[in-house]
Amino acid sequence: MPYSYYYWGFDPTYILVLIGAVICLVASARVKSTYNKYASYRSMSGMTGAQAAERILHSAGIYDVSVQHVSGNLTDHYNPSNKTLNLSDSVYGSTSVAAVGVAAHECGHAIQHAHGYAPMNIRAALVPVVNIGSNLSIPLIFLGVLLSWNQTLIQLGIWAFALTVIFQLVTLPVEFNASRRAIVKVEEYGLLGSEEVSGGKKVLTAAALVYCKYTNFLLDTLNVIASTGFAKLSFLDVLPLGISYYTFKLISYTADVYTGKVKAERSPVVFAVYVLMYPQLIVGPIVKYRDMADVLHQTQGRCTLQKAQDGAEMFVFGLAKKVILADSIAALWQDIIGTGGIGLANASLPLAWLGIIAYSLQLYFDFAGYSEMSNGLSLMMGFECPANFNLPYISGSITEFWRRWHISLSGWFRDYIYIPLGGNRCSAGRQMLNMLAVWALTGIWHGANWNFICWGLYYFVLLVIEKNFLMKYLKKGKVWPHIYTLFLVVLGWGLFTCNAPGAPLGLLLSRLFIPQGGVSALYFLRNYAVLLVVCCVCSTQLPGRFWQWCKGKAPLRAALCGVCFVLCTAYVVAATGSTALYANF
Repeated sequence: MPYSYYYWGFDPTYILVLIGAVICLVASARVKSTYNKYASYRSMSGMTGAQAAERILHSAGIYDVSVQHVSGNLTDHYNPSNKTLNLSDSVYGSTSVAAVGVAAHECGHAIQHAHGYAPMNIRAALVPVVNIGSNLSIPLIFLGVLLSWNQTLIQLGIWAFALTVIFQLVTLPVEFNASRRAIVKVEEYGLLGSEEVSGGKKVLTAAALVYCKYTNFLLDTLNVIASTGFAKLSFLDVLPLGISYYTFKLISYTADVYTGKVKAERSPVVFAVYVLMYPQLIVGPIVKYRDMADVLHQTQGRCTLQKAQDGAEMFVFGLAKKVILADSIAALWQDIIGTGGIGLANASLPLAWLGIIAYSLQLYFDFAGYSEMSNGLSLMMGFECPANFNLPYISGSITEFWRRWHISLSGWFRDYIYIPLGGNRCSAGRQMLNMLAVWALTGIWHGANWNFICWGLYYFVLLVIEKNFLMKYLKKGKVWPHIYTLFLVVLGWGLFTCNAPGAPLGLLLSRLFIPQGGVSALYFLRNYAVLLVVCCVCSTQLPGRFWQWCKGKAPLRAALCGVCFVLCTAYVVAATGSTALYANF
């Protein structure tokens, strides 16, 4: 029977998953240990990784490839689309044997590209398909398990993951060919001494295993669960924009059709409109098909003048939140941790808190602004979408905060993870497990990094405490629950952003909680005080109440929208605009 086949039996396609796991673990351990060993050996030539790369490229007659510096560790890669050879922090300026070896390996890929090496071109063509498969596999398998061990979904997930394994096996010769080309160049041009060549060859052999990054999800999971510390390896990031959002839309549609909540859509055009609706494609909100099914089939009366007016107003004010408030207040945090900033290590305790508060405001106005712009554009086309934010910073508990923040994501996890697992209709222990699953997945959804996973588990702990003990006291309070909530939310955003360059978690926490000398906050307060006050006021109910007061005053509303739009245009022209933060997750 199907249930026993997946639960008690053995599916032969699992072999592909096991092969991928073994290859990934061996590769990661090999790369990390080999690189760390030879990173401490200075090459006799004294060349940095960047200098060695330029020497190899020019000697091979390649002058149209630029050597660039990228952040991270072992994030080195050659990008054939723009002909850039990107070297990481530990390679670009390092004179170690390991740095020269890694730089030479990436030069090998550039040489392959210049010579039209066919297997490399085939691999490049497969990368987008493999990336999509690797990201869909886990959600499909998980959803299949939730839906009574649905064979079709589980099988699709397994085969999607199998694509990564097949990719690894098919493209392995490309990596070793690049290393062989690099070894020839290293020896030919004397980039390493005779005594160093052996170590360089080991580094190059290990570098050939960097391709195993496509099972990073598995590695990250093992790192979290078992604290194994396997290195995350990066090669080329070509994931489609907004994949996290429309993947969730596809999953919700599949689940609702399977459970009979909606009928399957017969029109491919209508279905494509739902999945690929451009206002929601990059940053959401995650709108369920069942909430849009009727209007998707409405051919008359969907678009009205009133909807167009309301949508335009919503879009303008969302744009203002993004380009005027979010992008402006972001400068305060960047003045501390950004390139050319004072550096977090030099910030005093008050300044560190001021910076993380600024980041919290930026994140809210950035994402809320984009969500309102999305809903405004949708409304102009006749589609009414639910609000994604409802003044989350006025919340009196963490529980209330998550009813107001990223409402569509919270609702998705509630409907498709928490409730199918049993929700509140089970024992207290099982409820805790259900909540743990939801918040672990929430963290992973934002990114396969420790900071996002810790951030998700951080909220799991807080919500468990509120659910079992604290909520009854929070309901009785007036002021202190809001202070308590804001403090923990702002601290949570510190966990959220600690993966960013310039803000490591240990340093951030020490600056937030250990009084010590550093740059005073007074200078920054003088420069940003007005903006901070405006942002804080706009985080409350006051702007909404004022807009309601203007409801019967059409000329005033039009004037306010016009002024706001002109200001937004000026800010965009002044190049203050940036992409949505949540577009990166």
